[in-house]
Amino acid sequence: MSGWLSLKEAIAILVIIAVVNVVGLWAIDFFQTEIRLVGHRGVVLEIAFVDRQQLVATACSDGKLRLFSTPDGKLLREITGHSDSLTDVTSYREAEDVATASADGTIKIWKVHEGIQRRSIAAHQGTVLAAKYSDDGSVLVSIGTDRALRVWTPTSGERIQEIVVRYDFACVTVNFMGSIAASNGPESDAVIWNLKTGKELHRLSGQRGAIVSLAFNSDGSRLVTGRNDGVLQIYDTSNGKQLHLIDENHRRVNDVKFTQDDHAIMVATSDGTLQLWDMTTGKKQRSLLGDRNEVLCVATSPQHLIATGSRDRTATLWRIDLSDAER
Repeated sequence: MSGWLSLKEAIAILVIIAVVNVVGLWAIDFFQTEIRLVGHRGVVLEIAFVDRQQLVATACSDGKLRLFSTPDGKLLREITGHSDSLTDVTSYREAEDVATASADGTIKIWKVHEGIQRRSIAAHQGTVLAAKYSDDGSVLVSIGTDRALRVWTPTSGERIQEIVVRYDFACVTVNFMGSIAASNGPESDAVIWNLKTGKELHRLSGQRGAIVSLAFNSDGSRLVTGRNDGVLQIYDTSNGKQLHLIDENHRRVNDVKFTQDDHAIMVATSDGTLQLWDMTTGKKQRSLLGDRNEVLCVATSPQHLIATGSRDRTATLWRIDLSDAER
């Protein structure tokens, strides 16, 4: 066998190199700066911006809350207090606090500037699967393995509503004013809840896969659901009608978030990419190289920032221009 490449083989290699170079140049152009948020000793399960404080917060399976500076990615604080894995971290628009949920059954509210605990809430029997602030900070909604959805007043820790169901919760989100929430429902459905009455507003019919993530847009008029079979659905929350069904993904969806201008949906997937979908048309704008491993969570910020958390114990801060993605 000759040690030399044939002309056909050489041309094929040159084509591959050219494609890699083009993709690389595009990635540098779109993700203008990539900052690694280092120091995690477990899987990064959720990530959130605290914009007023120029911070990004991570919830880690090692039981610690970490706070990083958004300008440079520097680790500012590593906060302990939970006795088990964190499952969620949440903040709100003008926040000076973040809340963490844990497998130890508690929600803890932290004053991030000093890194001290404001309040601990014995929230659920078993794991607190998720906790979400309304964007105005008026309520905190949690779900647990005890099949309860509970609504809390963050300033006092008082429970103001409880909804108990006969199925297992997996995810929850709450609108800006804390008046409605959405969660997975029985089988493949989603449910929109009236948090004042504790009653269902709408039952949203599902597809094949289980719902693993959902998110409202900024005014609560739209809801997106992401499923473990890759299907995305967008609903009008005023009447529960489906606006778009996106069945082109074919990758497990781990997290969904609206961009800050509500024009698009960021989707974190199991193959390590971030997908950008147009909210109005339901069409994919781009698939973006996100992380080097399965992307578990994504957060967006008005300062042209996106943060991702990954199964390989890494988190990444991206400085991007979303307007470039809409070309």
